[in-house]
Amino acid sequence: MKYSKSELYSIALDSEVQHLNNTVLEKLQTIVSEIPENIHAICFENRIDQFEDPVDFLVCYYCSSHNLDSVSSYINQKTPNKYALRINDFINNRKQSPAYKLVNLIWFSFDYEEGRYSTVPTFCVSTQHCHFSDFSLLSSFIINTSEFLAPEFLNKTKELLPSLECTRINHFSFTFGRKAFRAKFVFKLETLRLPSLLKDLDWKGNLYLLEQLLNTIVQVSDEIQVGLSYSTELSEKIEIELPWITSLDENYLQDSFLSSLRKITEKELSTNLTPWLNLKVQTGYYIKITLTSASEFNIKSYLYSSPYKKRK
Repeated sequence: MKYSKSELYSIALDSEVQHLNNTVLEKLQTIVSEIPENIHAICFENRIDQFEDPVDFLVCYYCSSHNLDSVSSYINQKTPNKYALRINDFINNRKQSPAYKLVNLIWFSFDYEEGRYSTVPTFCVSTQHCHFSDFSLLSSFIINTSEFLAPEFLNKTKELLPSLECTRINHFSFTFGRKAFRAKFVFKLETLRLPSLLKDLDWKGNLYLLEQLLNTIVQVSDEIQVGLSYSTELSEKIEIELPWITSLDENYLQDSFLSSLRKITEKELSTNLTPWLNLKVQTGYYIKITLTSASEFNIKSYLYSSPYKKRK
């Protein structure tokens, strides 16, 4: 059985994890009513260190011909807007160009900022195809795609890519939905290899604090997913994603680990995430810890749900 987007959205909100005020709920409902129907997954992004009401809302689509047509029609409603036009350029390339057929998933992030959700969402492109294990092919694709999605940052994209060959690039994104337009690489690598990579990239962030965090994370995971944003310069901000939790047996958010995180981040973490695993649809969640350019830590949970009935 597959639930509709509205049914899935309602199930997710009944998880007892989300505590949203009516204003946010009304704005989210507008987004849900407008986006294409045949979703692959939805995801709520929530700050768990400040217990804030607003959440960012992510929605993912599998790149079938029908879905691409629906996404294109949806984005066309946002024009005239230069970022919407760029997304549609990508969709058209995905339909026509053999090189783009390797992209199986795309998704949107509706970012909540200054009391509203973005009109044109952040756009994310998956590169998790086995053929992209050929780094020369992957690099060529990323550069080609960046030429029309983020031409302003093309030189920086080309500069960063060679150092990322030692990683597994899972996706890259373009923050059309924020005040500050940036591109971002998201990649996986061994937890303790990150500092040496950042030195190669001449990263200007707080390496001392980051290494403290990594030495704690390695207690529960020897691999992490990393988000590095950039414009014409590499951002000092860095995002560290911990592994997905899809069952209570996988839950590493235990007292000893949380205690170590609190000492480093000085954040009081909510652990009331497990109700999400009890829903009747396929679900999971993960934690993302961001070291900001101001050398502060922010912690978010990503609460994921697909429209399929949970297997018993």
